[in-house]
This record gives sequence, structure tokens and C-alpha cells, in this order.
Amino acid sequence: MLPGGKDITVDADRCRIFEGKIEELLLGRPAKPCPIKGTPVYNLLQEMSKHILPLYLLDPDSEDFKAPNCRTLHDITRFAHEKSVQEMFEFGMKHQFSPRAGKQLKTTVPMQWWVLDLDNGLREEHTGDYVHLDDIQSPPMLALWRGITAVPWQGPPGMDRKGLASVFYQATINPELNETAATNLKAKNYFMISDEFCNLFSRFGFHFSTVEALTGERIRENYIRFQFKGGAADHFRRVSRAQLISRLLEKQGFQTRLDGDSLMARMDNYSAEHLLQRLRILGHLIIHTRQLDMIMQNSNLASGYQKRLEEEIEEVKSLPL
Repeated sequence: MLPGGKDITVDADRCRIFEGKIEELLLGRPAKPCPIKGTPVYNLLQEMSKHILPLYLLDPDSEDFKAPNCRTLHDITRFAHEKSVQEMFEFGMKHQFSPRAGKQLKTTVPMQWWVLDLDNGLREEHTGDYVHLDDIQSPPMLALWRGITAVPWQGPPGMDRKGLASVFYQATINPELNETAATNLKAKNYFMISDEFCNLFSRFGFHFSTVEALTGERIRENYIRFQFKGGAADHFRRVSRAQLISRLLEKQGFQTRLDGDSLMARMDNYSAEHLLQRLRILGHLIIHTRQLDMIMQNSNLASGYQKRLEEEIEEVKSLPL
């Protein structure tokens, strides 16, 4: 709620925020004396803490983020957490599910979706082939769905001749764009859900998206992972769209990483309410950035779409849970 660019003073002890600089608070308070300092117990704890508290594995994308480089217990827990999340994130890509395992979501939205209940994601067990939205009790899935359906898609953006030519050319040379090809982009839209977890694999137009989120009561375990890749236009336009989405997500507190037209975004250690709000934003972007790569060479058009998306994001953020 605070506007950017203004100085404030945070008094953490009293849980107060003041406008401007409060010099008296900035001076700080004298540290409370430690009654056990200098004792054998204190010295032992201080020596043990060297092997427990420091964190050296800071960047999960670094080449040094390996098990042999763990130097403390903090490193071990950090490494184990990151790798377990990574395995969960890639689970749906590495394993094929039987079509009979999922149930089709019955909605008025003109798209096909399947739901795979991992654990307590549905209110009750269903024996039929379909489930309704009222049957879902997975907050992260419902948040994504709210973002997907909040603002009707207005169709693909108007293309200039160069953009249309780029799409036709890519369709002739890129096997990923062949609807009959056996590629990782040839996939149904799948929700894998539980009462605190959701993993979405989706393809819209010619881009592929993956969202995974855990939104429980334990804040230290909560996270969102998002992957966005592909497109029908040439490489420059696809990369430009990924950069646009990255800018939008960074404004919402995501950490992002770009590799060509592939975008990875993450958010960790927030309350369930905060992450559910961000999931609504991701749902909106997945739908409303499809085929946007076709106009990214036109800076005026791209700027206009970015402004519109920013306004729609604020609208989607304000929706009730």
C-alpha cells in the first residue's frame, strides 16, 4: 500500500511504520546483555553454530549448487528442499499418466481440461468421467482457475504482414508446431491437485506453460514455480514476449530467469494468501499472452499490450479468494 520512492522508518519492536526518517529510532537501542556469554555452554554453542547456521549454497542455478559442496546443516536442508521441489516440478514431464486416471473438468469455458486427484483434491470420490468446479477443494487450482477465467480473452492480436509471414515460416521449419508431431508441446491441459498442492501442464496456441504451487499453513514450505516456453513467431519475437512476461512477474515479486524464449519464475516462503493471489496473476498471463509473440516486433503495439496487462493484473489481484 506504500507508494514507491518515499522514505519510511520501520519499528519492528513495536510493529509500527512511520513516514519519513525518525532519527530517534534509527539510533537503535542498547543490546540486551547475554547472561550466559563467556560460559562453557555459550562457547560450545558458538563453536557448534559454525557447522549449523551459515548458508553457503545461495544460488540454486549455480554450478556449485551440489551435494558435495554442502558445508553446514543449513546447506544440507537448503539443498534437499530445492532438489525435492525440482523433482516435484518435473514429475509430470517425466511420467506419463493413463488417460483413465484423470477426469475431464466440466465447465462453460471452451477449452478442455483434465483433473488428476493426487490426495484429497476433490470433495468426494467420483466414479464418472467428469468433475465440476464445485467438486474441487484445492485452493491453488481454484486460484489459477480464477485467473484463467477472470477476464475474457479478446482473441489473438492484430498482426502486420511481417508477423504473419514469420508464423507461416516457423510452421514450415519448426517440428514443435506440427500438431501431429510427438513433441513435449503436444499435451493436454492437466491439473494434478491435492488440498494444498497444484501442478498445471498446459498448452495454449504454440506456447507451453507449467505451474506448480504448494500453499499450506507452513510458510517455509510454500512456493510457486512457473515455466513458460515456445511460440509460433520467430526467435526474436518469442524472446521479446518472454522478456515482457518476466518484467510483469518481477513487478509482482517473482524471481525470474530467462534462457532464450524460455522463462522460469519462482516465489518462496510466503503465506498461502499471498501465493494464491500470485497464482491468479499466472492464470491470467497464461491465457492473455498467447499469440502475443506475433506482434512483439512492433514496439508501440507491445507497449500497449504491456500496459493493458498491468492494468488487468491489478484487477485480478483485487479479486476475492
